Amino acid sequence: MIGDGDGVRWDEEAETLRLVALAGALRGLGPPLRASLLTPRDAAPHLEVAYVDARVQNVVNVSAFGGWFVCLLGLAPVADTAGAARWLAGELAVPQAG
Repeated sequence: MIGDGDGVRWDEEAETLRLVALAGALRGLGPPLRASLLTPRDAAPHLEVAYVDARVQNVVNVSAFGGWFVCLLGLAPVADTAGAARWLAGELAVPQAG
């Protein structure tokens, strides 16, 4: 755990475990989803999630912060990992403009 000086505690191990659980839930949904856990030394752990098929190619980085999975597409509660995986898969399956 690391403090930020304002009494807020960051638990890197807990966030990593939440991301591992999300990766497992995404793998359970099967192709065309792919999830890779990245744990850089000087940055917070995050999950790279890709949805790739013949018509859609989308990739997003997901972090766990507090009680949420956080990404460019929005927020999903960590309390419902399976629901977060389904939501993320649905969002990534939509072709992005441009």
